[in-house]
Amino acid sequence: MSTPDSESVNERVPNPSAKPGPKAGPGPTVDPERIGPKKVNGNGEPPRSGAPELPAGRPGISERKLAANRASAQKSTGPTSEEGKARSRMNALTHGMLAREVVITRGDYREDAVAFQDLLDALVELYRPVGVAEQLEVENIAKCYWRKIREVRYTNAITRRRTLGMRQREGWRRVEELVVRLTDCSAAELEETAGGLQHLVDVMTNVKEGIQVPELSKEVKDQLTWLVDTYLDDLAECPDLRPAVSLAPEAVRQVIAVIDRRLPQLIRMQIRAAELEKEQLEAKIDAAALPLRRLDRIARYVTSNDRELERSLKRLDMLQQRRKASSRIWPTKAS
Repeated sequence: MSTPDSESVNERVPNPSAKPGPKAGPGPTVDPERIGPKKVNGNGEPPRSGAPELPAGRPGISERKLAANRASAQKSTGPTSEEGKARSRMNALTHGMLAREVVITRGDYREDAVAFQDLLDALVELYRPVGVAEQLEVENIAKCYWRKIREVRYTNAITRRRTLGMRQREGWRRVEELVVRLTDCSAAELEETAGGLQHLVDVMTNVKEGIQVPELSKEVKDQLTWLVDTYLDDLAECPDLRPAVSLAPEAVRQVIAVIDRRLPQLIRMQIRAAELEKEQLEAKIDAAALPLRRLDRIARYVTSNDRELERSLKRLDMLQQRRKASSRIWPTKAS
């Protein structure tokens, strides 16, 4: 029977029949220059705490190299241009498989990537998606809203293109029409347009001023003859209105009296005609603002986009309800 003392003796006595095991090799050597100087206490001895000593610096990196790395890090501050900042902002998307292709940033027509990112951020803040599926649905919702904005921009561009320069073109057309009327039409037909009435007012004003000088110019003579022959019937019976040099004082007073009687009436007619033509031009521009030939295409585009938006909203709501239901803890029956 063995006793505790004999067991302890057996443990201390080596077994001569046992084979010697392999000797342990020497431990790894540490270069003291790589781990830095040892910490010492006030007596100049190393600390006796059980915590391992930490190296004073990073292994294998000199102070010169460390300073160079810090200087290089200061130079890497990211993009500085507005276009570079806009591109880098899109990098914040965790799952940008849909969002990255929505914004058009290449070619002549370009969209604002930052504006789309703001829209997406607002929708993420509103719906707070969890997981890839919900994130993709939120991105699809942002895509549908972005298409709505693009549709409005497209419609506005069509309207601007159809109405651009209409006032100028209408003005040129009226000038050309007036030139034709002055050549082929009578003076009475000039009263049908604001330009023709303005021409009559200008001719009468010029004749009134021109006949009061001692010697008439050729222009005044031609205009006076044209008025007497084609427009001012009150002066048709006056024989002294075709002088070689100047008019008699009585003839001058007679012409001025007739012009003063007709001129205010022509001015009022010209104002009314100009207002009417302006209203007609505004109506013409308003009619051109609606792209009738492209309404069907735009309507199909809007309808398709609205349906996709509605389906995406329903899918997101279904995903979120399913996630909330699966994370709810149901009470169990007491046994």
